Amino acid sequence: SCEVIVRAPYMGDATTATCPPDNTNPVQVAIWTAPDVTCPDPEEAPTGYQKTTMAWQCDEDYAGFVDKLCQDGDTCLSEVLLTGCLHKQTCMALDPPDECEFDVSDCDLTPPGSTCQVKCKEPYYGDAVTASCPGNNVDEDFPVVLVDSWPTCTFRCPDPDVTPSGYTKAADGVTWECTSDYAGDAAVDCAINSDCSMESTVLSGC
Repeated sequence: SCEVIVRAPYMGDATTATCPPDNTNPVQVAIWTAPDVTCPDPEEAPTGYQKTTMAWQCDEDYAGFVDKLCQDGDTCLSEVLLTGCLHKQTCMALDPPDECEFDVSDCDLTPPGSTCQVKCKEPYYGDAVTASCPGNNVDEDFPVVLVDSWPTCTFRCPDPDVTPSGYTKAADGVTWECTSDYAGDAAVDCAINSDCSMESTVLSGC
């Protein structure tokens, strides 16, 4: 007979393997029953892990699902290994469908579990919307997620550098109209270039 010892880092009682007394088979395997073994806890908690009364879990600034290993597949390990917890990462800004229309600068490097504002970029106007970074994000290239949808932005020509004679802002502070000593219907014309620069605003009609 021979003694079979539990190999570290596993823990368990040794057992005995025996060769049948009447064995005549040169390749006969010793007969034994595998003992019950356990994979113990590491002596110290690795960075990113903490032990509760029930089980191991990821530390506050880490996320994932803990796996305790005494062997990795067919590979024997010399000590207990905890895997599965990764450091939480900030989220990057998402790519806007139109860089001239949407301002996503507030969302770059958004902390996990936090929100940011996606806004309209002048000369577009509208209400900002909220985007968020998942609290358990561990991917540094993961973009923030819109809570609803992109903001609804309306294009508005900027005011001309110099207001020409015969034109004045209407009571709404947005549209233009002719002054009292002019007649006609004020029209505003401008354009935005592919590089987001603006053509000069032209007023006509008065």
